Amino acid sequence: MKPFNPAQAKLLANFSADLAKGLLLAGISVQFLSKELFIYKSVLMFLNSGMAIILLMFAVDILRGVKE
Repeated sequence: MKPFNPAQAKLLANFSADLAKGLLLAGISVQFLSKELFIYKSVLMFLNSGMAIILLMFAVDILRGVKE
């Protein structure tokens, strides 16, 4: 697989960052909108936050790879 060019890397990094923002907003809003038990809401927020961190790390790695 050939590496990304800078324009592709920037678009993919922005897409990953947007997905991370969506996951964080979903994790926050579920606390107020869901009628599930508190433990389920907490687990969902924890999982969304973890996935958002992974996506942000992916975006940073892509941009670092292009910079080098």
